[in-house]
Formats: sequence, structure tokens, C-alpha cells
Amino acid sequence: FLRIGVMGGGLIGFENSGTEIGGTSGLRVEYGFSNHWSLVGEVVRNHFEGATFPKGQASLGVNWMPFKSKRLQPYFGLGTGIGGHGFRGGREGRNGRGFYGYTDDDSYNSNVQGFIFTRTGLNYVVIRRIIATVETNYQLPFDNSSSKGGLSFRIGASYQFSKKIKK
Repeated sequence: FLRIGVMGGGLIGFENSGTEIGGTSGLRVEYGFSNHWSLVGEVVRNHFEGATFPKGQASLGVNWMPFKSKRLQPYFGLGTGIGGHGFRGGREGRNGRGFYGYTDDDSYNSNVQGFIFTRTGLNYVVIRRIIATVETNYQLPFDNSSSKGGLSFRIGASYQFSKKIKK
């Protein structure tokens, strides 16, 4: 199967300075290569002020669906990704915006962050090709000592291409 959909929800980051809360929204593509395994790619925009979740993220993961049923499909997954904070810093570019990665003293700081995640969720067939999804995941940055990771809670909807889903 091939599913394309949207996701949105909330973020909770466990920073050394306390707990930060924010929101998230994004696009998801899922390709099922067997009855129990799928490959999931996501592009996400986070509305979060802490160090745990970058402003923009792209990730790739694998989902395992241990049970197949006609309407409900629980899954577990893990994966990795990369994110960044976009335009930032003091070096002035065109239209007065700073270039990505430059700080006020003109030195380069990439602000790129790698992460790993684990997730669990539930897909529900609403109607033939429309799938509703509820999931939670835990994300841990590779190279960030000011974060102990964070949780996201998301809901979404997707359209499934390929064979019809039976009710």
C-alpha cells in the first residue's frame, strides 16, 4: 500500500531548564512492503522554542504492525532524522534576513540536529481509503546536552492508494 497524509499535534520537550510545550504539523508518506512492515517518511514543521525539537525536521522510519484487522491496526516504529532551525543569525542577506547558520560574530554554526525516535500508534479505517491515525513518539537528539528528549502526541488522516481496504 501507499498512504499520503497529514499529521498534527503537540510536543513536550524535557529540557535541562524545565519542560517546554509546543505544536507540530507535517506531511507523511508511508509505503507498506509487506502485511506487517512499512517505511514511513515525514517532513514536519515544529512550533517549539526549546532545543529538543528543531523548527523543521525530516525523518525516515520503519513501522511494525503485529496484528492485521479490517478496521484497527496498532503499530510500533523506530527511525532517525535530521532537523534545523532555518534562517537564523546576524549576518544580513537579501531583504534583511540572516543566512542560515551564521551567528552575530560572523562565525558559522550549523544548527543542524540529528535525532532518533521510537513510536507507537493506531490506524483506523474510517471509510474505504481514508485512514485516521493516533500516535505518540519519543524523540532523542544525538548531539544536544541540554535536552533529555521529548514526547509528541499527534493525530492525522491519510489517503491509501493501491488495493481497496475492505470494511
